[in-house]
Amino acid sequence: MLAAAGFIFTSCGSSTFESDVRKMARYQCELQKLQAKEGDPKTDAEIEKLEKESKEYEDKMETKYKDMENDTKKQAEALKIMMDEMAKCK
Repeated sequence: MLAAAGFIFTSCGSSTFESDVRKMARYQCELQKLQAKEGDPKTDAEIEKLEKESKEYEDKMETKYKDMENDTKKQAEALKIMMDEMAKCK
């Protein structure tokens, strides 16, 4: 998913771009936390729901940023934001 974020978030207004990347990172963080507790039926249902939401958001972002997918500078920026956010994920 981190690679997808780099591909998806390639440019837009800076604050919108950054906000979109951070939102994707929040999805990933929450999924990571839930996956650590897999096996409980309630947790598994939450994981399934969050994965669906995350995929829908990812699809939306692919459409939103489709014309700018070759901007390697923005891809690197997205990856850095994603990695910074994931480092804070606890």
